[in-house]
Amino acid sequence: ASRPYVISPPGSGAAAGADRGLPAPAVPTRNVVAVATTTPTAELPDLTVGVGPVTLPPYLDRPQLVTRAGGNRMVLAEFDSWVEPLQGMFARVLAENLALLLGTDDVLMLPQRRALALDYQVEVEVTRFDVDTRGSAVLDARWWVLGRDGERLLRSGRSTISEPTPGQANSFSTT
Repeated sequence: ASRPYVISPPGSGAAAGADRGLPAPAVPTRNVVAVATTTPTAELPDLTVGVGPVTLPPYLDRPQLVTRAGGNRMVLAEFDSWVEPLQGMFARVLAENLALLLGTDDVLMLPQRRALALDYQVEVEVTRFDVDTRGSAVLDARWWVLGRDGERLLRSGRSTISEPTPGQANSFSTT
């Protein structure tokens, strides 16, 4: 039987010296922001794409960065946090990256206040976004590309991306 993830609060791991009567290390808090980093690969200025819904698992609905400690155990970063709620930041950065990749300014986050004719709609369900025990950031997501009507499925897939994080293992860096 599978067990639910266990998320340990800050200061509950072996690195929490204060739990053993040792002084807490003087580590500055690092606030992390996701930014668009993709280089353009197409020129499609007349294309209009809607992005959404984009969903993340509930374990990411917190300001702290999350690290897998092995098995079903997760640890919250004590000194590393997102500068804004991850749900909105993730969707915004995804839309910015798609706009850069496609060479169009018309990539919009859904829902929009006004009705716009879309050429495509992209839906994403993130199933994992954390740092693994080797110190690599792992993103696992299912995605769907829908046609103009928003109902006809044109393509779907699953993407898993693993990238080493800068600095020490199980840590994010703002550089």
